Amino acid sequence: MQQGATKVDDAATQIQGHISSLRGEVETMMGGWRGEAASTFVQVHDSFEMQANKINKALRAMHDALRATHQTYGTQEANQTQTLSGLAGQINA
Repeated sequence: MQQGATKVDDAATQIQGHISSLRGEVETMMGGWRGEAASTFVQVHDSFEMQANKINKALRAMHDALRATHQTYGTQEANQTQTLSGLAGQINA
């Protein structure tokens, strides 16, 4: 689970980098583009960026959930090991 969380986090970081890079390219392009087509493109790009950010937010939430689950399983495993060790000690006594 920890490896999965790391991979999801890496993917979210890469996506955020691509979003930022694309935003920079679009801003450069829009510096000289005017008219109705430019306005329409900006609207479409803004919608695309909003959806990409939603995906990235979902990936971050998945990362957090995987980390929390990994931690919970680790705690449960330790508790079960301790309980079973205690029982084994009582049986062998």
